[in-house]
Amino acid sequence: MLTVENLHVRYGSIVALRGVSVTIEDGEAVSVIGPNGAGKSTLLHAITGVVPVAEGSIEHDGESLVGRPVERIAARGLSLVPEHRGIFASLTVEENLLMGARALSGRAERAAEMARILELFPAIAGRLRRPAGRLSGGEQQQLAIARSLLTRPRLLLLDEPSLGLAPQVIDLVYEILARLRAEGITLLLVEQSAHRALAATDRTYVLRTGRIELSGGTAELRGAAQFEEAYFGFETGPASGMPPPRDYS
Repeated sequence: MLTVENLHVRYGSIVALRGVSVTIEDGEAVSVIGPNGAGKSTLLHAITGVVPVAEGSIEHDGESLVGRPVERIAARGLSLVPEHRGIFASLTVEENLLMGARALSGRAERAAEMARILELFPAIAGRLRRPAGRLSGGEQQQLAIARSLLTRPRLLLLDEPSLGLAPQVIDLVYEILARLRAEGITLLLVEQSAHRALAATDRTYVLRTGRIELSGGTAELRGAAQFEEAYFGFETGPASGMPPPRDYS
């Protein structure tokens, strides 16, 4: 479905991504984890056209996304739930949702799709007339995901969905993501919380200082001695007596 190869992204003189390569197959759930400043959000922004690519390729179903406008990429079925949710605080919950449903062809189709999505999110279903800015953090996160789902995405990209939420609310968000996986939606999840990401996805990439340090199936990575080295940046190689990072896929 999606192939990223040798991706470089720069902000002026600062290199945010250095030769990053990532693949996502249809129906997979893939996570990208790493500490703050690793370049995780930049990767999602490059895929969705928010930031320009300095070098490398991004292909969706064999077609290049590099240089395409954000709306053209979204029309291909790539939907981003941004780190700070991107909801419109002064609009009602319903108005926010209808912004996601704009591409649906008619009133009946929008109503049916809204009803289906709200079954997944009962916490916001009873607050449709409330200004979105008055929702709790967990409710705002659910609203952001629900709005993205109304675009009928083929690939849902989520940037730090657990950020700033209480543990019980994070559990709820990840329960929703598990249901979406069961429905066959392809997920690309960026997280700082390694244990959450590893539990929720099939494969994981560990990103640090703009580079992929380790990648592979989540079961293999959980038991890999090199996992903490890659995530936290412990010294590897001959001086440490440890082998260099490798791909566990």
